[in-house]
Amino acid sequence: MRESQFWKYVKDGMRNKWLEDRIETGSTKAGVPDVFYTMDNMMGWVELKVFTSLPKGENSIVKMKVSPLQAHWLNSRWKRNPGSTWLLARQDVPKNFYLFRGIDVVSRYSGSKFEETCHKKWEKQINFDELAFFLQNETV
Repeated sequence: MRESQFWKYVKDGMRNKWLEDRIETGSTKAGVPDVFYTMDNMMGWVELKVFTSLPKGENSIVKMKVSPLQAHWLNSRWKRNPGSTWLLARQDVPKNFYLFRGIDVVSRYSGSKFEETCHKKWEKQINFDELAFFLQNETV
């Protein structure tokens, strides 16, 4: 799945739960996430990532492209405003979805630490009510 298809899935699932703007990185500063959202009493950012599969070895690196600048951007904003930055990733095989708090995002994940570090994992499809709850309420 391409990131644009993943965005359509998220946008459709979150309809009526948020106001969102897809940000085109070419027109903004490097590292700025893909989506800016507004919900009741909360505004924040979501970086979207798509990757094929988790590696077989525990010490192997997950092939999900998070630049050091993206990780820094998400980490530093979470520190100033907990709950305001997130990374939402889609794994193609098997189909899983992972939500990471901005403070937990790194540019390289090992296979063993990936699922340990994620805040929430959904198998096969995202529970959008849960996603909306986390984006609006998780601050620690």
